[in-house]
Amino acid sequence: MRVCMIVPRYPPDRCGVGDYTYLLAWHLARCGVSVDILTSRALTKAVSFPPPDFVGSRAGTGTATREIKEIRVRVLPVINAWGWRSLPRLCSVAWAGRYDVIHVQYQNEMYGRSASITALSLALRAIRPNLPTVVTVHDYGTPWPRRLRVRLLAGLYGKAWFAAMLMAARQVVLTNEQDEFRFLRQSLRYPVPASRYVTIPIGSNLPGADAANPPADAQQALARLDGLIASVSTITVGYFGFVNPAKGVDTLLEGFAIARRQRPHLHLVMICQLRRDDPYHATILDRIGQPDLADGVTVTGELQDSQAADALAHCDIVAFPYHDGVSLRRGTLMAALALGRPVISTRAVVPPTMLDDGHDIVLVPAQDAQALAQAIIELADDPDQRARLGAHAREAAHAFTWPTIAERTAQLYRQVVAQLEQGSA
Repeated sequence: MRVCMIVPRYPPDRCGVGDYTYLLAWHLARCGVSVDILTSRALTKAVSFPPPDFVGSRAGTGTATREIKEIRVRVLPVINAWGWRSLPRLCSVAWAGRYDVIHVQYQNEMYGRSASITALSLALRAIRPNLPTVVTVHDYGTPWPRRLRVRLLAGLYGKAWFAAMLMAARQVVLTNEQDEFRFLRQSLRYPVPASRYVTIPIGSNLPGADAANPPADAQQALARLDGLIASVSTITVGYFGFVNPAKGVDTLLEGFAIARRQRPHLHLVMICQLRRDDPYHATILDRIGQPDLADGVTVTGELQDSQAADALAHCDIVAFPYHDGVSLRRGTLMAALALGRPVISTRAVVPPTMLDDGHDIVLVPAQDAQALAQAIIELADDPDQRARLGAHAREAAHAFTWPTIAERTAQLYRQVVAQLEQGSA
């Protein structure tokens, strides 16, 4: 089985979809799938080695070394710009590569909101009808025409191209139940048979860390982080990931400030990068600099994956107050669950059935700083509850391991190819 994955961003470029593609590709290769990554030409230093914990506990053994040598993931940085001019190049690579499946990682902004990537499935059906296309929908943003200024017409243009991509793809992969509900039952539904959708979750975008038995003294545990987190009191509340309005970081700061007035020993560890040139980041930095938070918040800056995993693993509580509610499409959430951290997040319209409120996770209303503060205080005061939540979170995360995700994806490829062969027989 030979698969070509198409994604504009890829490690070391910081991108959740790029990380997803990188981890999925290596674990697919371990399942016997040969994977080529078709990405941007600027990524000349794209990562070509496996994830740190790829071979698990067998790392360093002769068996593990042989396994890595037998597994191949090629990165092909060949696309200059992801517009209409890239479409012939994409088609020619797909044609020449003798692939069994083309797998598009769709996230609208990565492609510059161009409709060209949505046209790929149609183009391949025309020139190579026996080459199936699979599309993973990481968001449902639609293309936007550069020269068309009428918003209504531009919206219809984007939805038409997005629908064409879904209809031409042999299979559409959704990553969470919220998207499944939107595509199959709500207004986002397109004229695509329900049988052509499949839901395969994402996994943690961080390597594992030894958080199964964290030291009793939290300060000693955090001191091992090479000075990245210093002056931390007994209970640490962690945040990990990109910072934008949708992540609810402003609500987190307000909720934490309320909680800290009642529990002065709390400390917030933000495992992220904040830049003054970003207006929202500047607002967050200004808030952190105010007297009630100035000595209670540590911003680590950008960390290597192993450092981020270590920092996250030793946080007593992790908070993700997303505006749109908790979702299994969040790689940062999956990382916290996999590391066995007690997580506070926000309620969603379609809650994940695999995460029970109060058992695997604590959920509060979105954009409610007071409710978030109360949840932080309750967990800070109850170490037994933190331990139970963390254990249940780790158990729930077993369903989202990369080997499981890769095997389901490989099975999907085999199914798509078999259906195509039966149709042409």
